[in-house]
Amino acid sequence: MYEPLLLIHSWTRWIVLIGLVFLFIRSLQGWIKQTEWTEGHTTFVWAVDQALGYQVLFGILIWLALSPFSKAGFANPSEIMSNPLLFFWTVRHPLTMILALGFFQIAKARLKQLPTSAGASVGKFKWMTISAGAILILIATAIPWPGLDYGRALFRWPT
Repeated sequence: MYEPLLLIHSWTRWIVLIGLVFLFIRSLQGWIKQTEWTEGHTTFVWAVDQALGYQVLFGILIWLALSPFSKAGFANPSEIMSNPLLFFWTVRHPLTMILALGFFQIAKARLKQLPTSAGASVGKFKWMTISAGAILILIATAIPWPGLDYGRALFRWPT
């Protein structure tokens, strides 16, 4: 069960990252051009929210039930802080991603509170530009990029 779920989690990462990049770009364009916020923008925010939510759900399942790194860390909590590999997979990666999801939920809730009247859309675009950019940076800091001690391949293939 670990390998198939890890494969899904690895590929879903790209959906989330691409979605956040597009959300950032679309929001920045709307902010600069001062266009009107439409239902299409709201739908896109919802789609990114769904992708991020499922990604974190898959990650939590791996983290709490399947990962050999988490199992080793939970079995020896005193070693987590002294072992960079255990620290990354048991603490840093999962907690940062859960925080990113929480920040996205806050951003989405705040977005709903902003005015939707004509001319007020610039505030929504500004808010989503800043939020999507910050969340993207937060997520990027906790991805196991190749070349790091705990790094993984950019694309995981079935074995």
